[in-house]
Amino acid sequence: MADYQTWGQCLDYTLKTRDSWVHGNGRPTAIINTSHFTRHYGRGLRVSKIDQAFMDLYVHELEKEGKSLAPSTGASVLCRPCSATVHAAS
Repeated sequence: MADYQTWGQCLDYTLKTRDSWVHGNGRPTAIINTSHFTRHYGRGLRVSKIDQAFMDLYVHELEKEGKSLAPSTGASVLCRPCSATVHAAS
């Protein structure tokens, strides 16, 4: 199993393997939501840096832009690529 270390690697893996992001209606929304995160931090962001404090900062940055995350769109959705690869790698 590959060792996924960056946001881009995790995102690519999840877009290829998460059923609801491959075949389900969730794919377009997932791509939109993750693209906002990628625009802010890039694909090279180390996954090890993404924690609750980091996500709080991201939410603050979105609020400064006049945007917000719905509770269902927050860290749980954006971090699915990270958590999916953590489970896959173990």
